[in-house]
Amino acid sequence: MKKVVLAVIAAVFVSSFVTTRVVQRLYASGVAAQDAPQQPRPRDPRSRSNRDCRDNVYNCVDTANPLQTPDTVWLEELTWMDVRDALKAGKTTVLIPTGGVEPNGPWLALGKHNYVLQVTCDAIARKLGNALCAPIVKLVPEGSIDPPRGMMDTSGTLSAREETFEAILTDTASSLKVHGFENIIFIGDSGGNQRGQQAVAQKLNAQWNGKPVVAHIPEYYDNAAIQKYLVQIGVTKANQPSDNVHDEPMYTFPMMVVDPATVRWAQRVKTGKATIDGVSIADKNKSLEIGRKIIDFHATNTVAAIKKAIANKGRADTRPSPQPMDAPGTFSIIGFDPETGEVGAAVQSRVFSVGSRNIWADASAGVAVTQATGDTSYGPQALALLRAGVPPAAIIKRILDDDPDPFPVEWSKQGRQFAVMNLKGEYAAHTGPKSTEWAGHKGGKFCTAQGNILASPAVVENMVAAFEKTQGHLTRRFLAALEAGQAAGGDKRGQQSAAMFIVKKNGGPFLHNDTVIRVQVDDNPEPIKELGRLVAIWEKTPRRPPTK
Repeated sequence: MKKVVLAVIAAVFVSSFVTTRVVQRLYASGVAAQDAPQQPRPRDPRSRSNRDCRDNVYNCVDTANPLQTPDTVWLEELTWMDVRDALKAGKTTVLIPTGGVEPNGPWLALGKHNYVLQVTCDAIARKLGNALCAPIVKLVPEGSIDPPRGMMDTSGTLSAREETFEAILTDTASSLKVHGFENIIFIGDSGGNQRGQQAVAQKLNAQWNGKPVVAHIPEYYDNAAIQKYLVQIGVTKANQPSDNVHDEPMYTFPMMVVDPATVRWAQRVKTGKATIDGVSIADKNKSLEIGRKIIDFHATNTVAAIKKAIANKGRADTRPSPQPMDAPGTFSIIGFDPETGEVGAAVQSRVFSVGSRNIWADASAGVAVTQATGDTSYGPQALALLRAGVPPAAIIKRILDDDPDPFPVEWSKQGRQFAVMNLKGEYAAHTGPKSTEWAGHKGGKFCTAQGNILASPAVVENMVAAFEKTQGHLTRRFLAALEAGQAAGGDKRGQQSAAMFIVKKNGGPFLHNDTVIRVQVDDNPEPIKELGRLVAIWEKTPRRPPTK
């Protein structure tokens, strides 16, 4: 019996020893296997979404889309499969819209430009038929951040440095190029967007040799055309008074199409403030109808410009205007100071001695500027009518109606541009339909800016904004306006001459002199800077004899 028990105990001991050794060896083998470097699984070339095609069929590039593509043109609202299929179906044009976050008066939300782009980019892409909209770039240049300048002096504004903005545009366009888009189009709803878009488009188009085509569409930002359209359809009137806030009907109505709350519609109706520049928005249905008309007009014009840009491979059209005579390009501003009673104008152009034929002023009448395919007789005619008490808008009409247009081909009156202001600061301006692009005018508080062959509408818009914001004498406000216009691109051909002319009854130096200041720079690579130097000298000059 003892032998049997000892045998059993020995067998158990041996079995336990063997099991322990086996387990130890298996454990050691497992640890060694874990410590050994893992061989990466070769990537399946069909894989997408940074996932492996072998793990899920929906990670495979050639997997059919399991769902119907939604009815949207916005890239961010699509799946990657939707975009893949859209490109295969021929939607190879993509729009990069840029807006902004800036103050727009007491009624409109800070994202005004972004709301407008929600409907305009959508309409443009649908009219093109082969296009999508990239996400709206909302961080754009709005002025210096430190110290705060431009829009940055107002709460809520967000600004980007120009180099930051251009980097965002470059990276966005480069990403879209990788995915196979053949036409990359920049559209900007704000004046501060234009220069950066143009610079990036030109750089990338040259770098990529037009494959894909990269184009900036300045015609999208043709506010003057929209304003003319509103007059044509009876929404506004020519030379209609402004509320002098950063808001206009051309923005309010499209924003209402997005959401009436973006313009505080209900609150304004309730408090009796449902107007902008004298135009009522109280009738919601009528306002929405106007908004849709503006969107359609805006989109139709932009689509035509996009097609032209694509046909031209994104290159700026440098062909000369088909006119036998070279129309001079100019930008000018006329203004009035109600505190001093002074009235006058300032101008810059890429022509010799613009001051000798552009500004006409009389302390007993007012001021006028004539430019583009100008007729210098308009100046004396305007002053004579001002002396007779004719309102500026009526002067514009009468002079145009009486113009016999002696050279309808070489120097058509359809290309004339001029503006008139009386001694009360009331004004009117005209830009002929054949004025060389970009051409237009912009009114402000006691001022109007106008120009032709300009880099963009931002030139005149910036001039008005600078005039209204600058403090001090009229000379300094005019200089600020010219500097702002030049900073926005100015005359597309460059700079050469500038002038300033301000009058007031007995307001000049010495006796019986109505000329407060009259200075001009006839030929200088930096005429505005030189004009500023002359103004500084004038500021040290005795203005009037001692009074008793």
